Amino acid sequence: MASIYTSNSLALASGSYAFATGIAATFYRRARENMVPVSALCVGRACYMPTNIICAVLCATCALAASMLGRRTRLRYAQLYPAYSKLQA
Repeated sequence: MASIYTSNSLALASGSYAFATGIAATFYRRARENMVPVSALCVGRACYMPTNIICAVLCATCALAASMLGRRTRLRYAQLYPAYSKLQA
């Protein structure tokens, strides 16, 4: 069980790092370069909208996947823990 928790923690940290340095920085840099005149600072909706959309789509996809996983494993956990499943009914 501890190895699953460790790998889950590593996945969260590496995903967050990749998102912050790769995706968000790329879109921010592209929005800053498209500004007229080109400035060192990009502020506002145009700079962060693609990143926010990607984040929202990823969150919705993960929520849907977790919901589907919960529904698929509900019967299995009811068989493993029959006393708990009787309390839920």
